[in-house]
Amino acid sequence: MNKLEKVSLFVLLRAFDRFGNMLNTMNIGAPKEATSFISKLWDFLATDNSKLSTRAINRAISSAVVDEQDANDDEVVRNLYFYALSDLLVFFTEGTSDSLGAAESSIIDAYNYIAGQKYLLEKKGGKAVILSDEEEEEIMKDPICSDEIYSLRSDRAFAEGIVDWGRALEFR
Repeated sequence: MNKLEKVSLFVLLRAFDRFGNMLNTMNIGAPKEATSFISKLWDFLATDNSKLSTRAINRAISSAVVDEQDANDDEVVRNLYFYALSDLLVFFTEGTSDSLGAAESSIIDAYNYIAGQKYLLEKKGGKAVILSDEEEEEIMKDPICSDEIYSLRSDRAFAEGIVDWGRALEFR
């Protein structure tokens, strides 16, 4: 992996750790297979090991994602976690760096969804609505979303200064 890919992976791993913690605080629970795989990715980043199997996590994602037509909010949020993880896995299966950016966008989308659900419940009484541009901006400014965007930027700035990637686990 080149330096830019390592920086992006570092940012994503920090984001997945935060996302998993958020799932736990929401009593949704981060899937064990996913958190175990994230730990393997941290080791991968630190050792620059070229061998990483994604078969088991791909199977776990396929069996855990639920149809969103009948899903409750918790299941949708959990699906969003898996979608972001799937975007990240594309990097390891196809080697395309664009998938790292897609995974970051998917994480922001997940936080946007969570903030949007909160907004709809608190400001719109849970009714279905079409949001104005101003309302969408307000959702993006919600700390749920804005704090994650700030963390992603901060992690990127920090990761760009990492020289010894063998120490990456120290920054987890």
